[in-house]
This record gives sequence, structure tokens and C-alpha cells, in this order.
Amino acid sequence: MSKSNYYVKNKDLLVEIKNYKKTGKYNNTLGSMIMLIVTGLAHRPNFYNYTYIDDMKSEAYISILKGLKNYNAEKYNNPFGFINKCAWNAFIMVIKKEKKKAKTKSILYDKQHEFIQTKDYLTGINYAPYNESN
Repeated sequence: MSKSNYYVKNKDLLVEIKNYKKTGKYNNTLGSMIMLIVTGLAHRPNFYNYTYIDDMKSEAYISILKGLKNYNAEKYNNPFGFINKCAWNAFIMVIKKEKKKAKTKSILYDKQHEFIQTKDYLTGINYAPYNESN
């Protein structure tokens, strides 16, 4: 395949966005351009090692499609930058959510582990954790 199949030209993207603004409907060409931008961003070293990259891409698609309603194609002529920034912010948002989930999971695991070590379920007696300094 040629390079043009992997690259989105700003002029072509601007034409597709203006077409979307006129008709109010997304077409396959605009969708494939958005997918190329998001996929290219996902291959950056900042993001490609995350296990939830598919979630990041999905959030980016949703964010971009919502954001295109607010894009003024008459005033601005860099839709690539707009779409790229929307995708970047969506990626960062998903990373923050996942880190928060992992932190909460870790805290709950630690509390559960502490509870299990200090309670005898058969007798109902609470024991203090073993302290080696005694």
C-alpha cells in the first residue's frame, strides 16, 4: 500500500467535515480518516504499552464524534489538530480512570488482607497481627 492510505491530509479532512456539517451525517470516508488518526496516536510510545488501548480508542472515537459538532470549519482550518487533541485528551482521561480503579482495587485488597489476618472465623476472636519485635 502507498503512504497515502495511511496518511490523512488536512484539506481532505476539512472537506469531509464541511460535508458532515451540511448533511448532519457521518460518511465512511470521514470515519476512516478519524480511525487513521486515532490508530496513529495509539501507536505512539506514550500509549502503545497500555493493556486497555482498545478502551482508549473507543473513548477517543466517542469524544471526537461529540466534539465535531462544536468544530467551526469556517473559522479554523486545522481539523487534524482538533481531532488529534480530542483523542489525546480521551486517552489521558482513560488512563486516569484506570489508575484510579487500580488504586482503589489495591486499597480494598490490602484492607481485606488485613481483616483476614486479624479475625478467626471459627471462634470469632480477634487477633492482633503478629509483630516480630516482641
